[in-house]
Amino acid sequence: MNKLAILIPLLLVCMCCSLTSEGQSNSSAAAKAAPTAVAGKSHGESQSLPATASGPKVSYGSLYDDHTLIINIGDYNFLMQRVDSGAFNMGATAEQCSTNPVEHPAHQVNVSTFYIGETEVTQDIWIAVMGTNPSFFSSNMKHPVNNITWDDSQQFVKRLNALFASNGDYKGISFSLPTEAEWEFAARGGIMSKGYRFAGSNNEGDVAWNNFNSEGTVHPVKGKLPNELGIYDMNGNVWEWCIDLWNPNFYSESPKSNPVCLNTQSQFSNYHVARGNGANSDSGGYIAWRNAYPITSKSGNIGMRLVLHLDASLQPD
Repeated sequence: MNKLAILIPLLLVCMCCSLTSEGQSNSSAAAKAAPTAVAGKSHGESQSLPATASGPKVSYGSLYDDHTLIINIGDYNFLMQRVDSGAFNMGATAEQCSTNPVEHPAHQVNVSTFYIGETEVTQDIWIAVMGTNPSFFSSNMKHPVNNITWDDSQQFVKRLNALFASNGDYKGISFSLPTEAEWEFAARGGIMSKGYRFAGSNNEGDVAWNNFNSEGTVHPVKGKLPNELGIYDMNGNVWEWCIDLWNPNFYSESPKSNPVCLNTQSQFSNYHVARGNGANSDSGGYIAWRNAYPITSKSGNIGMRLVLHLDASLQPD
């Protein structure tokens, strides 16, 4: 089995009808108004390039099995879990108990294989890439980074991708925010889904930090149970930015294969989708709950999670 291990230098680099603390109402009004680090090693042979004066080395490789990648940034690392391609019913499926029009109709979507962060981006990883910490809740480096705008998330992504783009052998590596469809497929457990209402359980408290149990603050990642794919905090802790622009009617016109909304009604042109619910948001944040924020919004309730797309030539065998 061919294990990936690539080292390159680093250049300084989202219950029914309830309200969120900073976002839009999860009701028909939303359509009108606005819308741990885990220690480990890469296996197999590795190619090492020297660190530059501007920052530590970065590497990635397979860990444990081919469904898990480890991303190393200097002395820090995080895991990404593979989400195998598949079809699922997105939106207001029966177990979601959604009456929100923006989550209707439920519709079948096909999603290609990708990797997604086992956790939200934590503050130690953000600092290693960007050099500063924007977080409002900043007492623990294993808290998810928070208080970031959509544009902030894009700057983080661009800095990561610049590392790989600088090496011609590895231009097939592409970090990004998830599309809304990728986010929901992963939250539901991908092809391993057991049909839960929340990401990994029908009991929200098992898997999510919200205003019922969070005591008003974010918590270190991996403090609750994971979902079927071993992914943590897909519900609760922080809302997670997605690539998609906000379109309350997108589910009625969504493409079937790898949908992403990059065009929207003019009144929503400055809004991006956020998914997952936050520590200061109301309980009842089921998987299909859609939300949106202006791209300039930031609060202790908003963070991000990475996805990674690899060309076929870079996939573990």
